[in-house]
Amino acid sequence: MGNGSDRWSFGVGVLMGTAEGGFIVNMQGMFVLELPGPRILIMVKAQIITLLPSNPAQPATELQVGIIGIVDIDFGRGQLTLGVMLNFSIEQVLAITLPIELYFNWNNPSDWHLWLGTISQPASATILDIVRGSAYLMIQGNELDYSKFGNRVPQFLRNKKLQGIAIAVGLEAAILLGSEGAGVYLKIAAGCHFGVSFSPFLVVGNMYFEGKLRLIILSIGARGSFDVLVSQISGTNDLKVYIHGEVCGSIDLFFFEISACIGLSIGDETFDVEPPKLVRGVYLQSFSPVLTNGQGTQRPIDASLGTAHNMKDGPLPVNALTVPIDSVPVIQMHAAPLLDSSFEANSFVKSPGTYSGTGGSIQLSDEVKINYTLKSITLLENNSTYSDPEGKPPSVWRIDRPQNGSPTDTSIDLACFSRVPTTAPHAIERSTELNTNVTVRWEDACKNPAPPSPVLFTFCEQKIGYSANGWTLTGIPKPDPDGTVRTQPVNNVMRIYEPQSVKKFGLFDVVLSEAGYGGCNAAKVLGIDKLNANIPPSREQQCFKLIRKIKSFETNPLLIDKSIKIYSASEKNSFFNSISGFIKHNQLNPFKSPYQTHFEPIKETIALSIKEYHAY
Repeated sequence: MGNGSDRWSFGVGVLMGTAEGGFIVNMQGMFVLELPGPRILIMVKAQIITLLPSNPAQPATELQVGIIGIVDIDFGRGQLTLGVMLNFSIEQVLAITLPIELYFNWNNPSDWHLWLGTISQPASATILDIVRGSAYLMIQGNELDYSKFGNRVPQFLRNKKLQGIAIAVGLEAAILLGSEGAGVYLKIAAGCHFGVSFSPFLVVGNMYFEGKLRLIILSIGARGSFDVLVSQISGTNDLKVYIHGEVCGSIDLFFFEISACIGLSIGDETFDVEPPKLVRGVYLQSFSPVLTNGQGTQRPIDASLGTAHNMKDGPLPVNALTVPIDSVPVIQMHAAPLLDSSFEANSFVKSPGTYSGTGGSIQLSDEVKINYTLKSITLLENNSTYSDPEGKPPSVWRIDRPQNGSPTDTSIDLACFSRVPTTAPHAIERSTELNTNVTVRWEDACKNPAPPSPVLFTFCEQKIGYSANGWTLTGIPKPDPDGTVRTQPVNNVMRIYEPQSVKKFGLFDVVLSEAGYGGCNAAKVLGIDKLNANIPPSREQQCFKLIRKIKSFETNPLLIDKSIKIYSASEKNSFFNSISGFIKHNQLNPFKSPYQTHFEPIKETIALSIKEYHAY
């Protein structure tokens, strides 16, 4: 049962295994039902193969094949999630891990994805603890935003978004020969990441390699990266290609280091797209003012009577559709446009006003924004411009989208000869669907617009040192106040680069700048290089068992779970310091840091005693 009196959870579990003891197949399963919702959770953990070792006293870990699966059916949110984790391992020989996730939102059919690994958690394989590799395949039905997958995303891709149906694929591999601890080793790594979207057509990618040969005091290294962006030129079938690459080499000989880089750039990073057409179609809607049940038998209620013929497709067909004179022309548009100042003067209908305050701007991606402007709407009557002597008829915007619809769905309709802002005012009776339509149309009508949001920009995860192409920063916007609405997301991308005159600096200028002399000083990022610095990981609580069996001699320091070192003093009233050695008790001040440690025998175990002291 849940914490609240109105929330309940029911669960049942099962444990099964084969007759010989569960070494061939053993399974743990659980079924959970949550109310309200309802929500159904099915969890299964199966170990399919476990080969027993020759010595029964040893654990059965030489060969294992396991599956962990979760099925989450949430009727309240209208979504289905299926997650599977496959593991195959042969101890010290081979280890393979494959995460799979399938998601589907039945309230919004375009919101789905199939992930065979992800950028942040790829499928991985390790061979003989020497060769390591990882890969992923991501298919997204709505939008793939690289910024949501953490720091494993290459710098070039972090601000990229792939609209519509998108595919992302990546492969990485690394090999280590020798011993890093001994200072004699060869380390090589390479990888590639590519993504493609089809509306608009866009291909982005990154490839890199790095290698290092270490021979005690001599180190030779090389690294390189290449960024690729391919887009379709607007209005044509031609492709625009951007390639930027950099290759660097270095030699480290104990007391000094020599390094140099060369770069290559083809084209520019900006790209053209073919904007979607503003008008998607026109249809004639049946006007049926149904007031009571039983009416509307002579014509459809709020239904489409037929689709308009595009004159660019040829002359009118002979069997043209005949409709009632009170039919409502409805223009289907890709997005709400900005109305020109002379729209009403040049159109046969009154102006409906600019919808939603977007100003006709639609953000296709972080790099692309398009503007629609509607100048006029003309109606021809017997090849002559229609005009009404009693005044222009009304027009109204209609937006009927799912409540949890796709953020890329910007479609809207413009109904002429009508003041009704909904598509089906009579066909949909009192129902959940009618409530949803009212919510989507009017939920933000009384909310205040969100104020300008400050954005925090930092150079975290940026390349240390100089960058001839500048830096792209992704900021963190301040959340909007409660009760406000924002029609477009905050622009949180900042491009930092130097003027062209300052950008042209050479190696000699860099040397003069580092030596403290004048010259053309190029911009650079100062910070700690994570690849070469020993930065402690993020803090998290861990529990270590300090119970040890009695031994004649114990290592100093004592290593616990390969994570923590404990130094023990040679006598009770002394403290071991890794820099100055043993410190006597008369040099310590009680009840301050650091700690004094020693072992004390307690029956068959040795307990670790820790006291707090401070060194003068």
